[in-house]
Amino acid sequence: MSFGFLWSLLLVHSVFNADLNTDWPKTDLTLNGVIQQLQVNTPAYSRFIFVLSKDSDDDKAKIQRGLPSKLLVSWYNLPDELLLESQCQLQLHLRQLWRLANPGSSDYQRFLFSQGIIARASVRKGSCQRPNSIGLRQTLLQKFSRLPYSLMLKITVIIFPMLLS
Repeated sequence: MSFGFLWSLLLVHSVFNADLNTDWPKTDLTLNGVIQQLQVNTPAYSRFIFVLSKDSDDDKAKIQRGLPSKLLVSWYNLPDELLLESQCQLQLHLRQLWRLANPGSSDYQRFLFSQGIIARASVRKGSCQRPNSIGLRQTLLQKFSRLPYSLMLKITVIIFPMLLS
């Protein structure tokens, strides 16, 4: 019984204490992938989860060298509006995740580890191709995000509760 406990403790420790491979070159890397989830999407700034593609041999080699397959990416001064499932080629500057030093506060790094994200990055330059088809959900989110704040507030406070009752 104690062997099973120690084995599970070792596995949990290895998952939660995984760090970014520091053997990477200090230069920027050009990576291909897909935007999986948009967390923040404004005209000036966007933060999203970027999943590396494994289509070409070069992409597979980069993942085998220890690059994470999922990254939390920040992009300032966007050239175009980003959409889910967009294929992108980005020149990224990779950084390690950070830990909060305050005991008792939420640990954002552990949350990202649980999502499979072990690194963050910022875009130096890049380009994205729009997906072939945009779903109804994505279209509604785009139109809703363009509304003035006062109108969005009215919709969420007045109309949504009427729809739910």
